[in-house]
Amino acid sequence: MGISGESYTQDALRTIAQGSDCEGTLVQTVTAQLVPEPENPHDKNAIRVDVGGMKVGYVPKTGAAPWRKRVKSIGSPNGPILCRAQLSGGWQRPDGDEGSIGVELVVGKKPRIFTDADAFLPNDPWEMPESVQLLDGVRSILEGVLAMSGNAASCSCVVHLAPVDNGALAVALNGEWVGHIVGRPLMRQLVDKVAAAGLPTNANARLNASSYTPTAELIVQALDPDFVSDRRTSTGARSFAEMRATPTGLWGCLRCHNVWEDGGPLPVGWPTNDDQDGPHVCPACGTYRRTRPL
Repeated sequence: MGISGESYTQDALRTIAQGSDCEGTLVQTVTAQLVPEPENPHDKNAIRVDVGGMKVGYVPKTGAAPWRKRVKSIGSPNGPILCRAQLSGGWQRPDGDEGSIGVELVVGKKPRIFTDADAFLPNDPWEMPESVQLLDGVRSILEGVLAMSGNAASCSCVVHLAPVDNGALAVALNGEWVGHIVGRPLMRQLVDKVAAAGLPTNANARLNASSYTPTAELIVQALDPDFVSDRRTSTGARSFAEMRATPTGLWGCLRCHNVWEDGGPLPVGWPTNDDQDGPHVCPACGTYRRTRPL
């Protein structure tokens, strides 16, 4: 559901977006708080939408009365009302073309209180599947989940992620610890931030039966944390004109944060070209639409 009033909050949205490129905002997935405003002089039923403590708009009036009523009913004393939101637009191109940033709340038609059966961590726009290193003796747990799903080959499920020692993440399924995810520092940073904010660290997962091993395979389908981390690959944002006028010979990838050296001139069509070769292709992850000179 789209919100209203974004045209008046573009400065706040630019701050939340943490920068833009020729395709859109660098941050695309955020958490929004819905705040009833009974004292609003224009609409006593108004519900304000905040992101990062900043107002970005309102739940629209048209057709939203039942929705607003439901939001009020699940609010205090149950705590703040939170939901996932997506930023759209916001591109900044070398020819001066600049798009406004829009906000869409990722909610169902009938909002409800979050439960442990829901995945709070998103798995879009860039899903990064991660296989879980399973513990010994969890075969019966996994087979039980498959049996309950009615599909002995594969099923979707929701897992809980918890930070543990050595930078790993422990994975629980149906309240039972079943394994770990290791070697994913950015995912660990994301889970740490979400947990510190008092938000649930549940994620979608897929359980696949395997004919090659004595147990099944559990794959966590979480968002690529590059889109929500505040890490940057350059020493500071530079305009397209500055990049062309004074190239450093360094390129950075906004997806995997790889930095590499290429002293050649910038591609003629950069940054609007879509060809898949040249210095703008990340040698680590292969993306060519999320890279830029530093």
